[in-house]
Amino acid sequence: MNRFLFIPITLLLSYCTSKYYVVRHAERIDNSSNSALSSDGLKRAQDLKDTLTSRKIDLIYVSTFLRTQQTAQ
Repeated sequence: MNRFLFIPITLLLSYCTSKYYVVRHAERIDNSSNSALSSDGLKRAQDLKDTLTSRKIDLIYVSTFLRTQQTAQ
């Protein structure tokens, strides 16, 4: 690779960043395998939303469990 191309490419790549936020689902009602969120869990999910709203999040991945989907909503 040409040395003169290497520097601009390196500078360009330094501006490409990704951030990942890994979050566990909020509190669930019971220990059943597909439990919904409890009232405390809904409150914590809302607090999480308030915290992350200012971030520029493009995608949210969740499992098929109801509690994870409710947390992501």
